[in-house]
Amino acid sequence: MDELPARVLAFDRGIRLRGAQRVLEIPEGLVVRHDRVRKLYHLNAVLVDRGVADAATVTRLADMHLGDLDHRHVVFDDAELAERLAPELLAAGWNRQRVVFMHWVREPDGAPVHDAHRIDDARARALQVELLGEEVPRRAPDGTVASALAAVLVAGQEAVRAGTRSSVFAAGDGGTLASMCTLFLHDGCAMIDEVGTLKARRRQGLARAVVTAALDAARTDNADPIVVPADADDWPQLMYVRLGFEPLVRQVAFTR
Repeated sequence: MDELPARVLAFDRGIRLRGAQRVLEIPEGLVVRHDRVRKLYHLNAVLVDRGVADAATVTRLADMHLGDLDHRHVVFDDAELAERLAPELLAAGWNRQRVVFMHWVREPDGAPVHDAHRIDDARARALQVELLGEEVPRRAPDGTVASALAAVLVAGQEAVRAGTRSSVFAAGDGGTLASMCTLFLHDGCAMIDEVGTLKARRRQGLARAVVTAALDAARTDNADPIVVPADADDWPQLMYVRLGFEPLVRQVAFTR
């Protein structure tokens, strides 16, 4: 793998490792765990590097290291290997998530129509609870109601932010916030993540405003590279292209 894609994937992994309570090195890679937010996939996962040649090994590793949880989550930085294993894993009931890390390479196409600014932890927590409350099911399979599940997910995101230098940016109208993102900075790299907008305020340029504010802050910090992760099968990556980002490298995860 080329140096820049490898550095970006290492930066993403570092955010997980610094946010986790425990990290276990295994022959195939690493395991991250966080007992306070056991439902959060991001901090309770197997991160595969090597030594996995078939779907049975993926299942074995997940059961061995995540067997006390209600989920199994395995992340591959080697997207080609993951896609080779995908047909068998999908047939066995796993779900696949593809993430594309996009690298900022040029000036955005135009300026945002809304203003965005940094917000403190309390305002970030309140907005994230509202955002996630719209996304999670009203009642999870284990009986957890939406508000409780959203609170757990917010606690997980706060754990991630606590491990890496970060700032939260938000935008809205009349003092009412409706969109936010987080900027992570470490060792000269920057990542803009956790981008979200309330459903009633989408397609109004608010996400563009918060991402632009985070991008400006990263540039002021002289970060290089500056990246943003996006669902490789969804439309937000098109917004990031308009903001000057280009696809760089993919990561594939499987969840059951």
